[in-house]
Amino acid sequence: MYGKGRWRKLKGIAHVARSVSARRVLGNPIVSHCCGSRTGPRTAQALHAELIDGGTELLAVSTESMGLLNKYLEKEILGPRFQNDMLHIALATIANVDVLVSWNFRHIVRLDKIRPFNSVNIECGYKSLTIYSPREVVPGETDS
Repeated sequence: MYGKGRWRKLKGIAHVARSVSARRVLGNPIVSHCCGSRTGPRTAQALHAELIDGGTELLAVSTESMGLLNKYLEKEILGPRFQNDMLHIALATIANVDVLVSWNFRHIVRLDKIRPFNSVNIECGYKSLTIYSPREVVPGETDS
């Protein structure tokens, strides 16, 4: 089932990609798989295609990203059910992004989660990851 939350996130990602002047826009392969698949709604497929056609670079899951994910799991930053969220952070960290923009306020855009993720990142030799909501990146953005 393609829920309202996932659809809202995809629309938010597309809006941010269109609205900010970024050097490069990186896509999460998990989101890409769900949104770009032939089983998703046509509107989600169209938005996904727009992002890819607009130059979004899809990050590849690697041994390095899985290793960082395992460090997050060892520190129990999130429970094992939320490995996709932790992989999203690991991919962004390894790609050395300037800012990770996410609507995920439960597991990603939370100071009490950002700090432990960054602690592990620094411990593993990576830089701290800056994480914002779309509201903080695109002027006038709201959650509705």
